[in-house]
Amino acid sequence: MLVPPWRRMGFRIAVTIILALLAIQSLNLLAFRFAPRPGPRPYSARVIAKILAAEAPRAFAAPPGPVAVADPGAARLITLRRVERFDGGRAIDGRAPDDLRALAATLKARAPEIVEIRDAADVPFPFGWFALFGLGPPGPPPGFASPEGAALDETSPDVGYFGPLEFALRESSGAWLIVGDAREPGFVRAFPLMSLLASLLAVFVLAQIFAGRETRPLRALAETAELIGRDRGHVRAPLGGSHEVTAVGEALNRMQDRIAAFLDERRLMLAALSHDLRTPLTRMRLAAREIPDPAQRRELIAEIEEMRQLVEATLRFAREDADDEPRRATDIAVLAQSLCDDIADHGGHAVYHGPDHCILDAQSLALKRALANVIENACKFGEQAEVTLADLGDAARIEIADRGPGVPADLREEVFAPFRRLETGETHSGSGLGLTIARDAVLAQGGSIRLGDGDSGGLRVTILLPRRGSAPTR
Repeated sequence: MLVPPWRRMGFRIAVTIILALLAIQSLNLLAFRFAPRPGPRPYSARVIAKILAAEAPRAFAAPPGPVAVADPGAARLITLRRVERFDGGRAIDGRAPDDLRALAATLKARAPEIVEIRDAADVPFPFGWFALFGLGPPGPPPGFASPEGAALDETSPDVGYFGPLEFALRESSGAWLIVGDAREPGFVRAFPLMSLLASLLAVFVLAQIFAGRETRPLRALAETAELIGRDRGHVRAPLGGSHEVTAVGEALNRMQDRIAAFLDERRLMLAALSHDLRTPLTRMRLAAREIPDPAQRRELIAEIEEMRQLVEATLRFAREDADDEPRRATDIAVLAQSLCDDIADHGGHAVYHGPDHCILDAQSLALKRALANVIENACKFGEQAEVTLADLGDAARIEIADRGPGVPADLREEVFAPFRRLETGETHSGSGLGLTIARDAVLAQGGSIRLGDGDSGGLRVTILLPRRGSAPTR
């Protein structure tokens, strides 16, 4: 079947990338369109040197603090501040750009009282990083000559200085004069970085929106797959999203249909077997009563009864495996207490420890059968059952401990297999399906069951059941 391109995940990812690139370019265009413009560029190195040479003597003689620039035209270009000490900046040496070195040499030639000039800018030398990639500074602008770093006289071609105008000038007396750029606000220098961060933020938000939209069907499929294992194939996978995700959902639904059909066939087969086996067993039981020898009669009837219990347990296991019991609020504390009381009423020894109430969202009948099987096993093989319930907030933990011989660590997984019974040297009736039914029921609630050693010997069975949005504990 031909699938439209826009339904495929690859097409949607490509569209997301293209939209992200368009968003970056749009933001950059808006930034350059509405960003404040710096002053005219470039500076004239000869003009700046003349202005500073003219202002320096008066500024050095002024008291510490801001110094007004006498020339109104120069006041639109530079600011002056007199300080007694200056420890920052960088020396203007051979590593500095040629235009900066030409300006410094020209200034020293015009103002001999200036013995040191330092670059006070808080950014690296302009275009210094481009040299790392084999890229030099831009060529001279129109009307300016290529800088060579030497002092400029009146007959030399002028050099364009790309800024910024931030210098520290030291007089022979030790006083310092800080020169600042009056035309360019700090925002303009930081604007490229701000524009980049804004673009990255916008692209991140856009990518999150599109990625969340595309992955939402995948998360729904993952949740459905988890529920399939708990609810035994009664949850339908949602169909939506891209073509690939929809195909996975359809495959999951077809798989559930096949599993449901298999379970129905097995249930029908076992129902037929029950009909075929019950009648011969009833006839055998009636015929056994006619045996004259009482000992043989009792032995044969006991064997027939054990076969009947095995058949009934097998049918019950098959029915529970395909059970459609709905979930409802179940008081697991009351359930455990009632099971312990029933066993005590029939002569067994089972005690309960824990809260009076603990509400869970579960299949109450299946959970009751699971707990009954484990508690009865504890009483049968371990003399007594100590049932302890703990409310963990989002889950409940039930521990059933006995005082029996326990189960070796290497056999603890094996005892959950159907019809598996351990050889303990004692004869106990049973089908070997108790723990199998218990584990299936616990797993159907989304819980877990494991075997361990008790504090005083014996076996400890730990069952963990999630609350799954049930009513609060009282």
